[in-house]
This record gives sequence, structure tokens and C-alpha cells, in this order.
Amino acid sequence: MQQGSGALVHHSSAVRIKQIGLKQIRRMLVRTTLLADELRPLIGELETCRGSDDAFTWALRTEYKLGCRAVDDLKRGRLTLDDLWERATAAPLRLMMLKRNKTKRLFAATYGRLIADAAKPGGAAWLPEPRHGAESVYMLRLFLSGNGLGLYMRDGLAAPLALARWQKCRDNTVIGATQALIALKCYRSKYGGLPDGLAELVPEFLDAVPTDDFDGQPLRYSQAKEIVYSVGPDFTDDGGVTTSRTLSATLYGGGDEVFELNPRQERP
Repeated sequence: MQQGSGALVHHSSAVRIKQIGLKQIRRMLVRTTLLADELRPLIGELETCRGSDDAFTWALRTEYKLGCRAVDDLKRGRLTLDDLWERATAAPLRLMMLKRNKTKRLFAATYGRLIADAAKPGGAAWLPEPRHGAESVYMLRLFLSGNGLGLYMRDGLAAPLALARWQKCRDNTVIGATQALIALKCYRSKYGGLPDGLAELVPEFLDAVPTDDFDGQPLRYSQAKEIVYSVGPDFTDDGGVTTSRTLSATLYGGGDEVFELNPRQERP
């Protein structure tokens, strides 16, 4: 499903299903009595679950085509604003112009930059900026632009595309973190303790230290806290401290994302 040719909703749904499975693996890891030689093959099997840049860019291209189709349908009367938005939102938009080709070029520029940066870590990739300022000022700016409806449609892409980019970064990061936790479990099973750093797991249990897709650096690790962690969407190493997991924090901050070898609720 993730590697198919569907839109972002299909790609994102596949990622979410995968994350449920990975979470279950981490939960079972706490209680498992399997030895290192029995657990180690799972690390390699998880490698086959990684998402590809090609699948993500295909989903973006599909979204671009759907957006252009919506523009065409609006111009031809096959689609109304009420079909796209609530009536209260659509009412002021009826006063605004829609330039078909200009809007398609706006879409092409937005999706084109995301596609060009698909292989980059999250911190190095371009993201559309969410709109700021008072609603009245924003609406006036749209009205005066001559393509207000087109700009409104483009600006409406910011949050869903930022979320899709975050999901892509988190997808492979969580796979890597799960692999690292399994490798740590193997190390403890074999040697009776935890290593000083993740590099000590290479090459016996890992081919390389897994990468944090948010900043492109190796995943962080704390022996004292028994955690592996990612810097998350604010791209700042907070020492394995996480804060809010609201949608706003998910997209634009919220501390590190932490993966515990022995989650607190599982400890005696």
C-alpha cells in the first residue's frame, strides 16, 4: 500500500498501520525471553519495511494531479466551493477570482520543491510556510491579488504537506529506533549490560547505527536512561526530553521523540 501509486492519504494510512505494528514489537520486546541469536534476524527483516523516496514522490505527483483537476472542475462548474469547504468558509471566497494556469503553477512550484527535497533529512528539506497574521488582513490580501481563490487553495496545502513530510521522516526513524532497541536487547542478553554507545552494536547486531531522518545524524542514545531518541521536528537535541505531542508540536516542535528499552509502565 505504501509503495503503491495512490495519493498521500493512501501513503499516510500505510505508514500509520506500520507504526502500530512497530509499537507492538517494542511492547513485546520488553517481555520477550528470546536470546540474542533468536532476536537478531528481526533487525534485518525490519529493514525491508522502510519506505522509499520514490513512493513518497509518486504520492506527491498524484496529489498535484488531483489539485489541478479540482481547479479545472471549479472553472467548469463541475465542482463548487461548498463541495470543498464549509459554507461559512466558502462565502467570502466566492468574491475572489481563480486563475486556472496561475494556480496550477503555484501547485507545481509547491509540489516540485517537495519532490526535489524528498531524499533530504527533514531539517534540510523545504516545507510550505503556514500563513500568519490576522484573518481579515489575509483575506484582503487574497482579494487584491487577482487570484485569491488560487492562493487560498495553495496556502491550504501547508499543514497537510508538512504533516506528510513529518510522517515520512518519522517512518524510517521509528524503524531505525526499533532496530536499535532490539540490538540493545540482544547486547544485554549476551553481555549482561548495555553498551556505552550505539556504535558498539556494530557490526555484531547492526550494520550501521540507524539514522534520524529528521536531521540526518545517527540516532541518539542514553545508557543511563536506557533510551534511544530522535531530535524530532524541531531538529534540536533536548537530551531525550519530550514535551507536548499535539498536532502543532508534531509539525513544528515538541521536544525529542523517545523510545525506551524498558517503558516506565512496564517496569515493576
